[in-house]
Amino acid sequence: MIKMASELPYTTSAETAASFGGQTYYSNLTFINFDTTTYCGAKQTIFSLNPMDPDYSPRAIIDGTVFNNVTHDALLYLAPPVQGWANLDDCGNYPCTGPNNTYLSFTNSDFVGQVVPGNVPPTFQVVPNNPQTSANLSYCSLVQSWNAYICQNKYLGILVFESLDTDNWKRTITPITVTSYNITSSTTVNTFMDHFWDGFYTSELRLSRWPALVQTGTNNNAYYEILYTGTPPNNQRFRLNADAGAVTVKIQYTNPSAYAI
Repeated sequence: MIKMASELPYTTSAETAASFGGQTYYSNLTFINFDTTTYCGAKQTIFSLNPMDPDYSPRAIIDGTVFNNVTHDALLYLAPPVQGWANLDDCGNYPCTGPNNTYLSFTNSDFVGQVVPGNVPPTFQVVPNNPQTSANLSYCSLVQSWNAYICQNKYLGILVFESLDTDNWKRTITPITVTSYNITSSTTVNTFMDHFWDGFYTSELRLSRWPALVQTGTNNNAYYEILYTGTPPNNQRFRLNADAGAVTVKIQYTNPSAYAI
């Protein structure tokens, strides 16, 4: 049993904007004797988001994990966006939304020992507790102690899109809403945090890049509309990080024009 604090900085603040791509993959891990609290009485969980990363946490794929004597509440906790990020130096009028737009995918998990998490299947997904988005995703239910929804839904993904215009660090067109036509689910995304300094002042440079949690589909049955606050960028790129399915995206442009896809 661990009885002292680690000297390592397991969580550090982001020093620049999060990348466009990426995902993390973990396999064949074993966790033994994880209770809800530490030896010193502090809350502990095995999996969590970096509480100092406001922009984007790429999805995590966790395969073949053995949980030996792990309590239900010690399995994971997904912290919400920090309200203190809502200021002109960081994220603007409301917090950055990266923590609301990610998910964890567990496959082939094995729960053994005298203590096991209740009602947790070997293969499942976990999405943040953002009711606007997660409450109406298919086959998902809220777990209060995790501050997250547990799902039996392989049709989950993160749609990452960004402006490629020359003013993509200077022009802010958020909030942006990404709304499903097929289920009662939408997400509101913010531009990335200002990570830079100009002497004693922040740089007022924020990257126009946005990850959004979505539910994919088959046979063209997953439609999303993206509504910008302001004129949509002329040049954009999109990427869907998902294991199954696809999405169709609708964008309303204010000026008639021809766009190449």
